[in-house]
Amino acid sequence: MPPHSKKPLVLLAAALAAPLPPRARSAMIVPLIPPPYDEQFSGDATYYGVTPDGDGNCAIRSPLPEMYDGMIPVALNDEQYADSYMCGACIEGEGSGEGEGGDPVEGAFKAYVTDRCPECLFGDLDFAADGDGRWDISWHFVPCEGSSDQTFLFEGSNEFYWKIQPRGGRSPVERLWINGDEAERSEDNFFILEGGPFDGEQEVHTKTVLNKRRRQRVAMA
Repeated sequence: MPPHSKKPLVLLAAALAAPLPPRARSAMIVPLIPPPYDEQFSGDATYYGVTPDGDGNCAIRSPLPEMYDGMIPVALNDEQYADSYMCGACIEGEGSGEGEGGDPVEGAFKAYVTDRCPECLFGDLDFAADGDGRWDISWHFVPCEGSSDQTFLFEGSNEFYWKIQPRGGRSPVERLWINGDEAERSEDNFFILEGGPFDGEQEVHTKTVLNKRRRQRVAMA
């Protein structure tokens, strides 16, 4: 998996419930209809070794949101990764212990999506842990536990270009607007908008894959 090495800036903004803005710039959207949270999936579990936080395609950098404490970071198969739409999603699953190799996946597990696995088939999860083998699992997406305080990570941004990643919500953000203009999703789990100038606080709207909407005032330090 390709590493990400840029330094992040994490900001916390106060959340306010609000409807979506009336105007929006068009962006490429791959809608998840219906959201995959009611579905049970099955596939193979494999291992690709322990990796530093932020090295996966989802670029979920340290410090990690507390809701991921004790969870296994996983790479999601390419089809369900859906160009980063499910980055940060939480998973509950169970391994049967059946398969082949030296380190069976057996019993319940909790995980979160931090990367994509291009060679994996639909339903497969690749664990960012040391181990060996290919093991039968079943699993489903669940809303993440915790306070759902949404923070923002900026990368390579300036007053005319924002590359922003929402994090800490209970489900992945599907769409994001800045001052009413819709930002374009990148494959590494950011939203990009050019224009501005973005001077001081900007109004950021988000909509999650579970149709939860939020408005926040966000400034890049």
